[in-house]
Amino acid sequence: MHRQERDHATVWHQLSRGTMSDWVRAGAQLLRPLCMT
Repeated sequence: MHRQERDHATVWHQLSRGTMSDWVRAGAQLLRPLCMT
């Protein structure tokens, strides 16, 4: 495997691993102002 492909796979693994918590956190920040109104 080429080094660039391996680095891309590592980045993708880190993104996919932290995706759910990041989406939940971002979603909460987006929904909080809507719920307050």
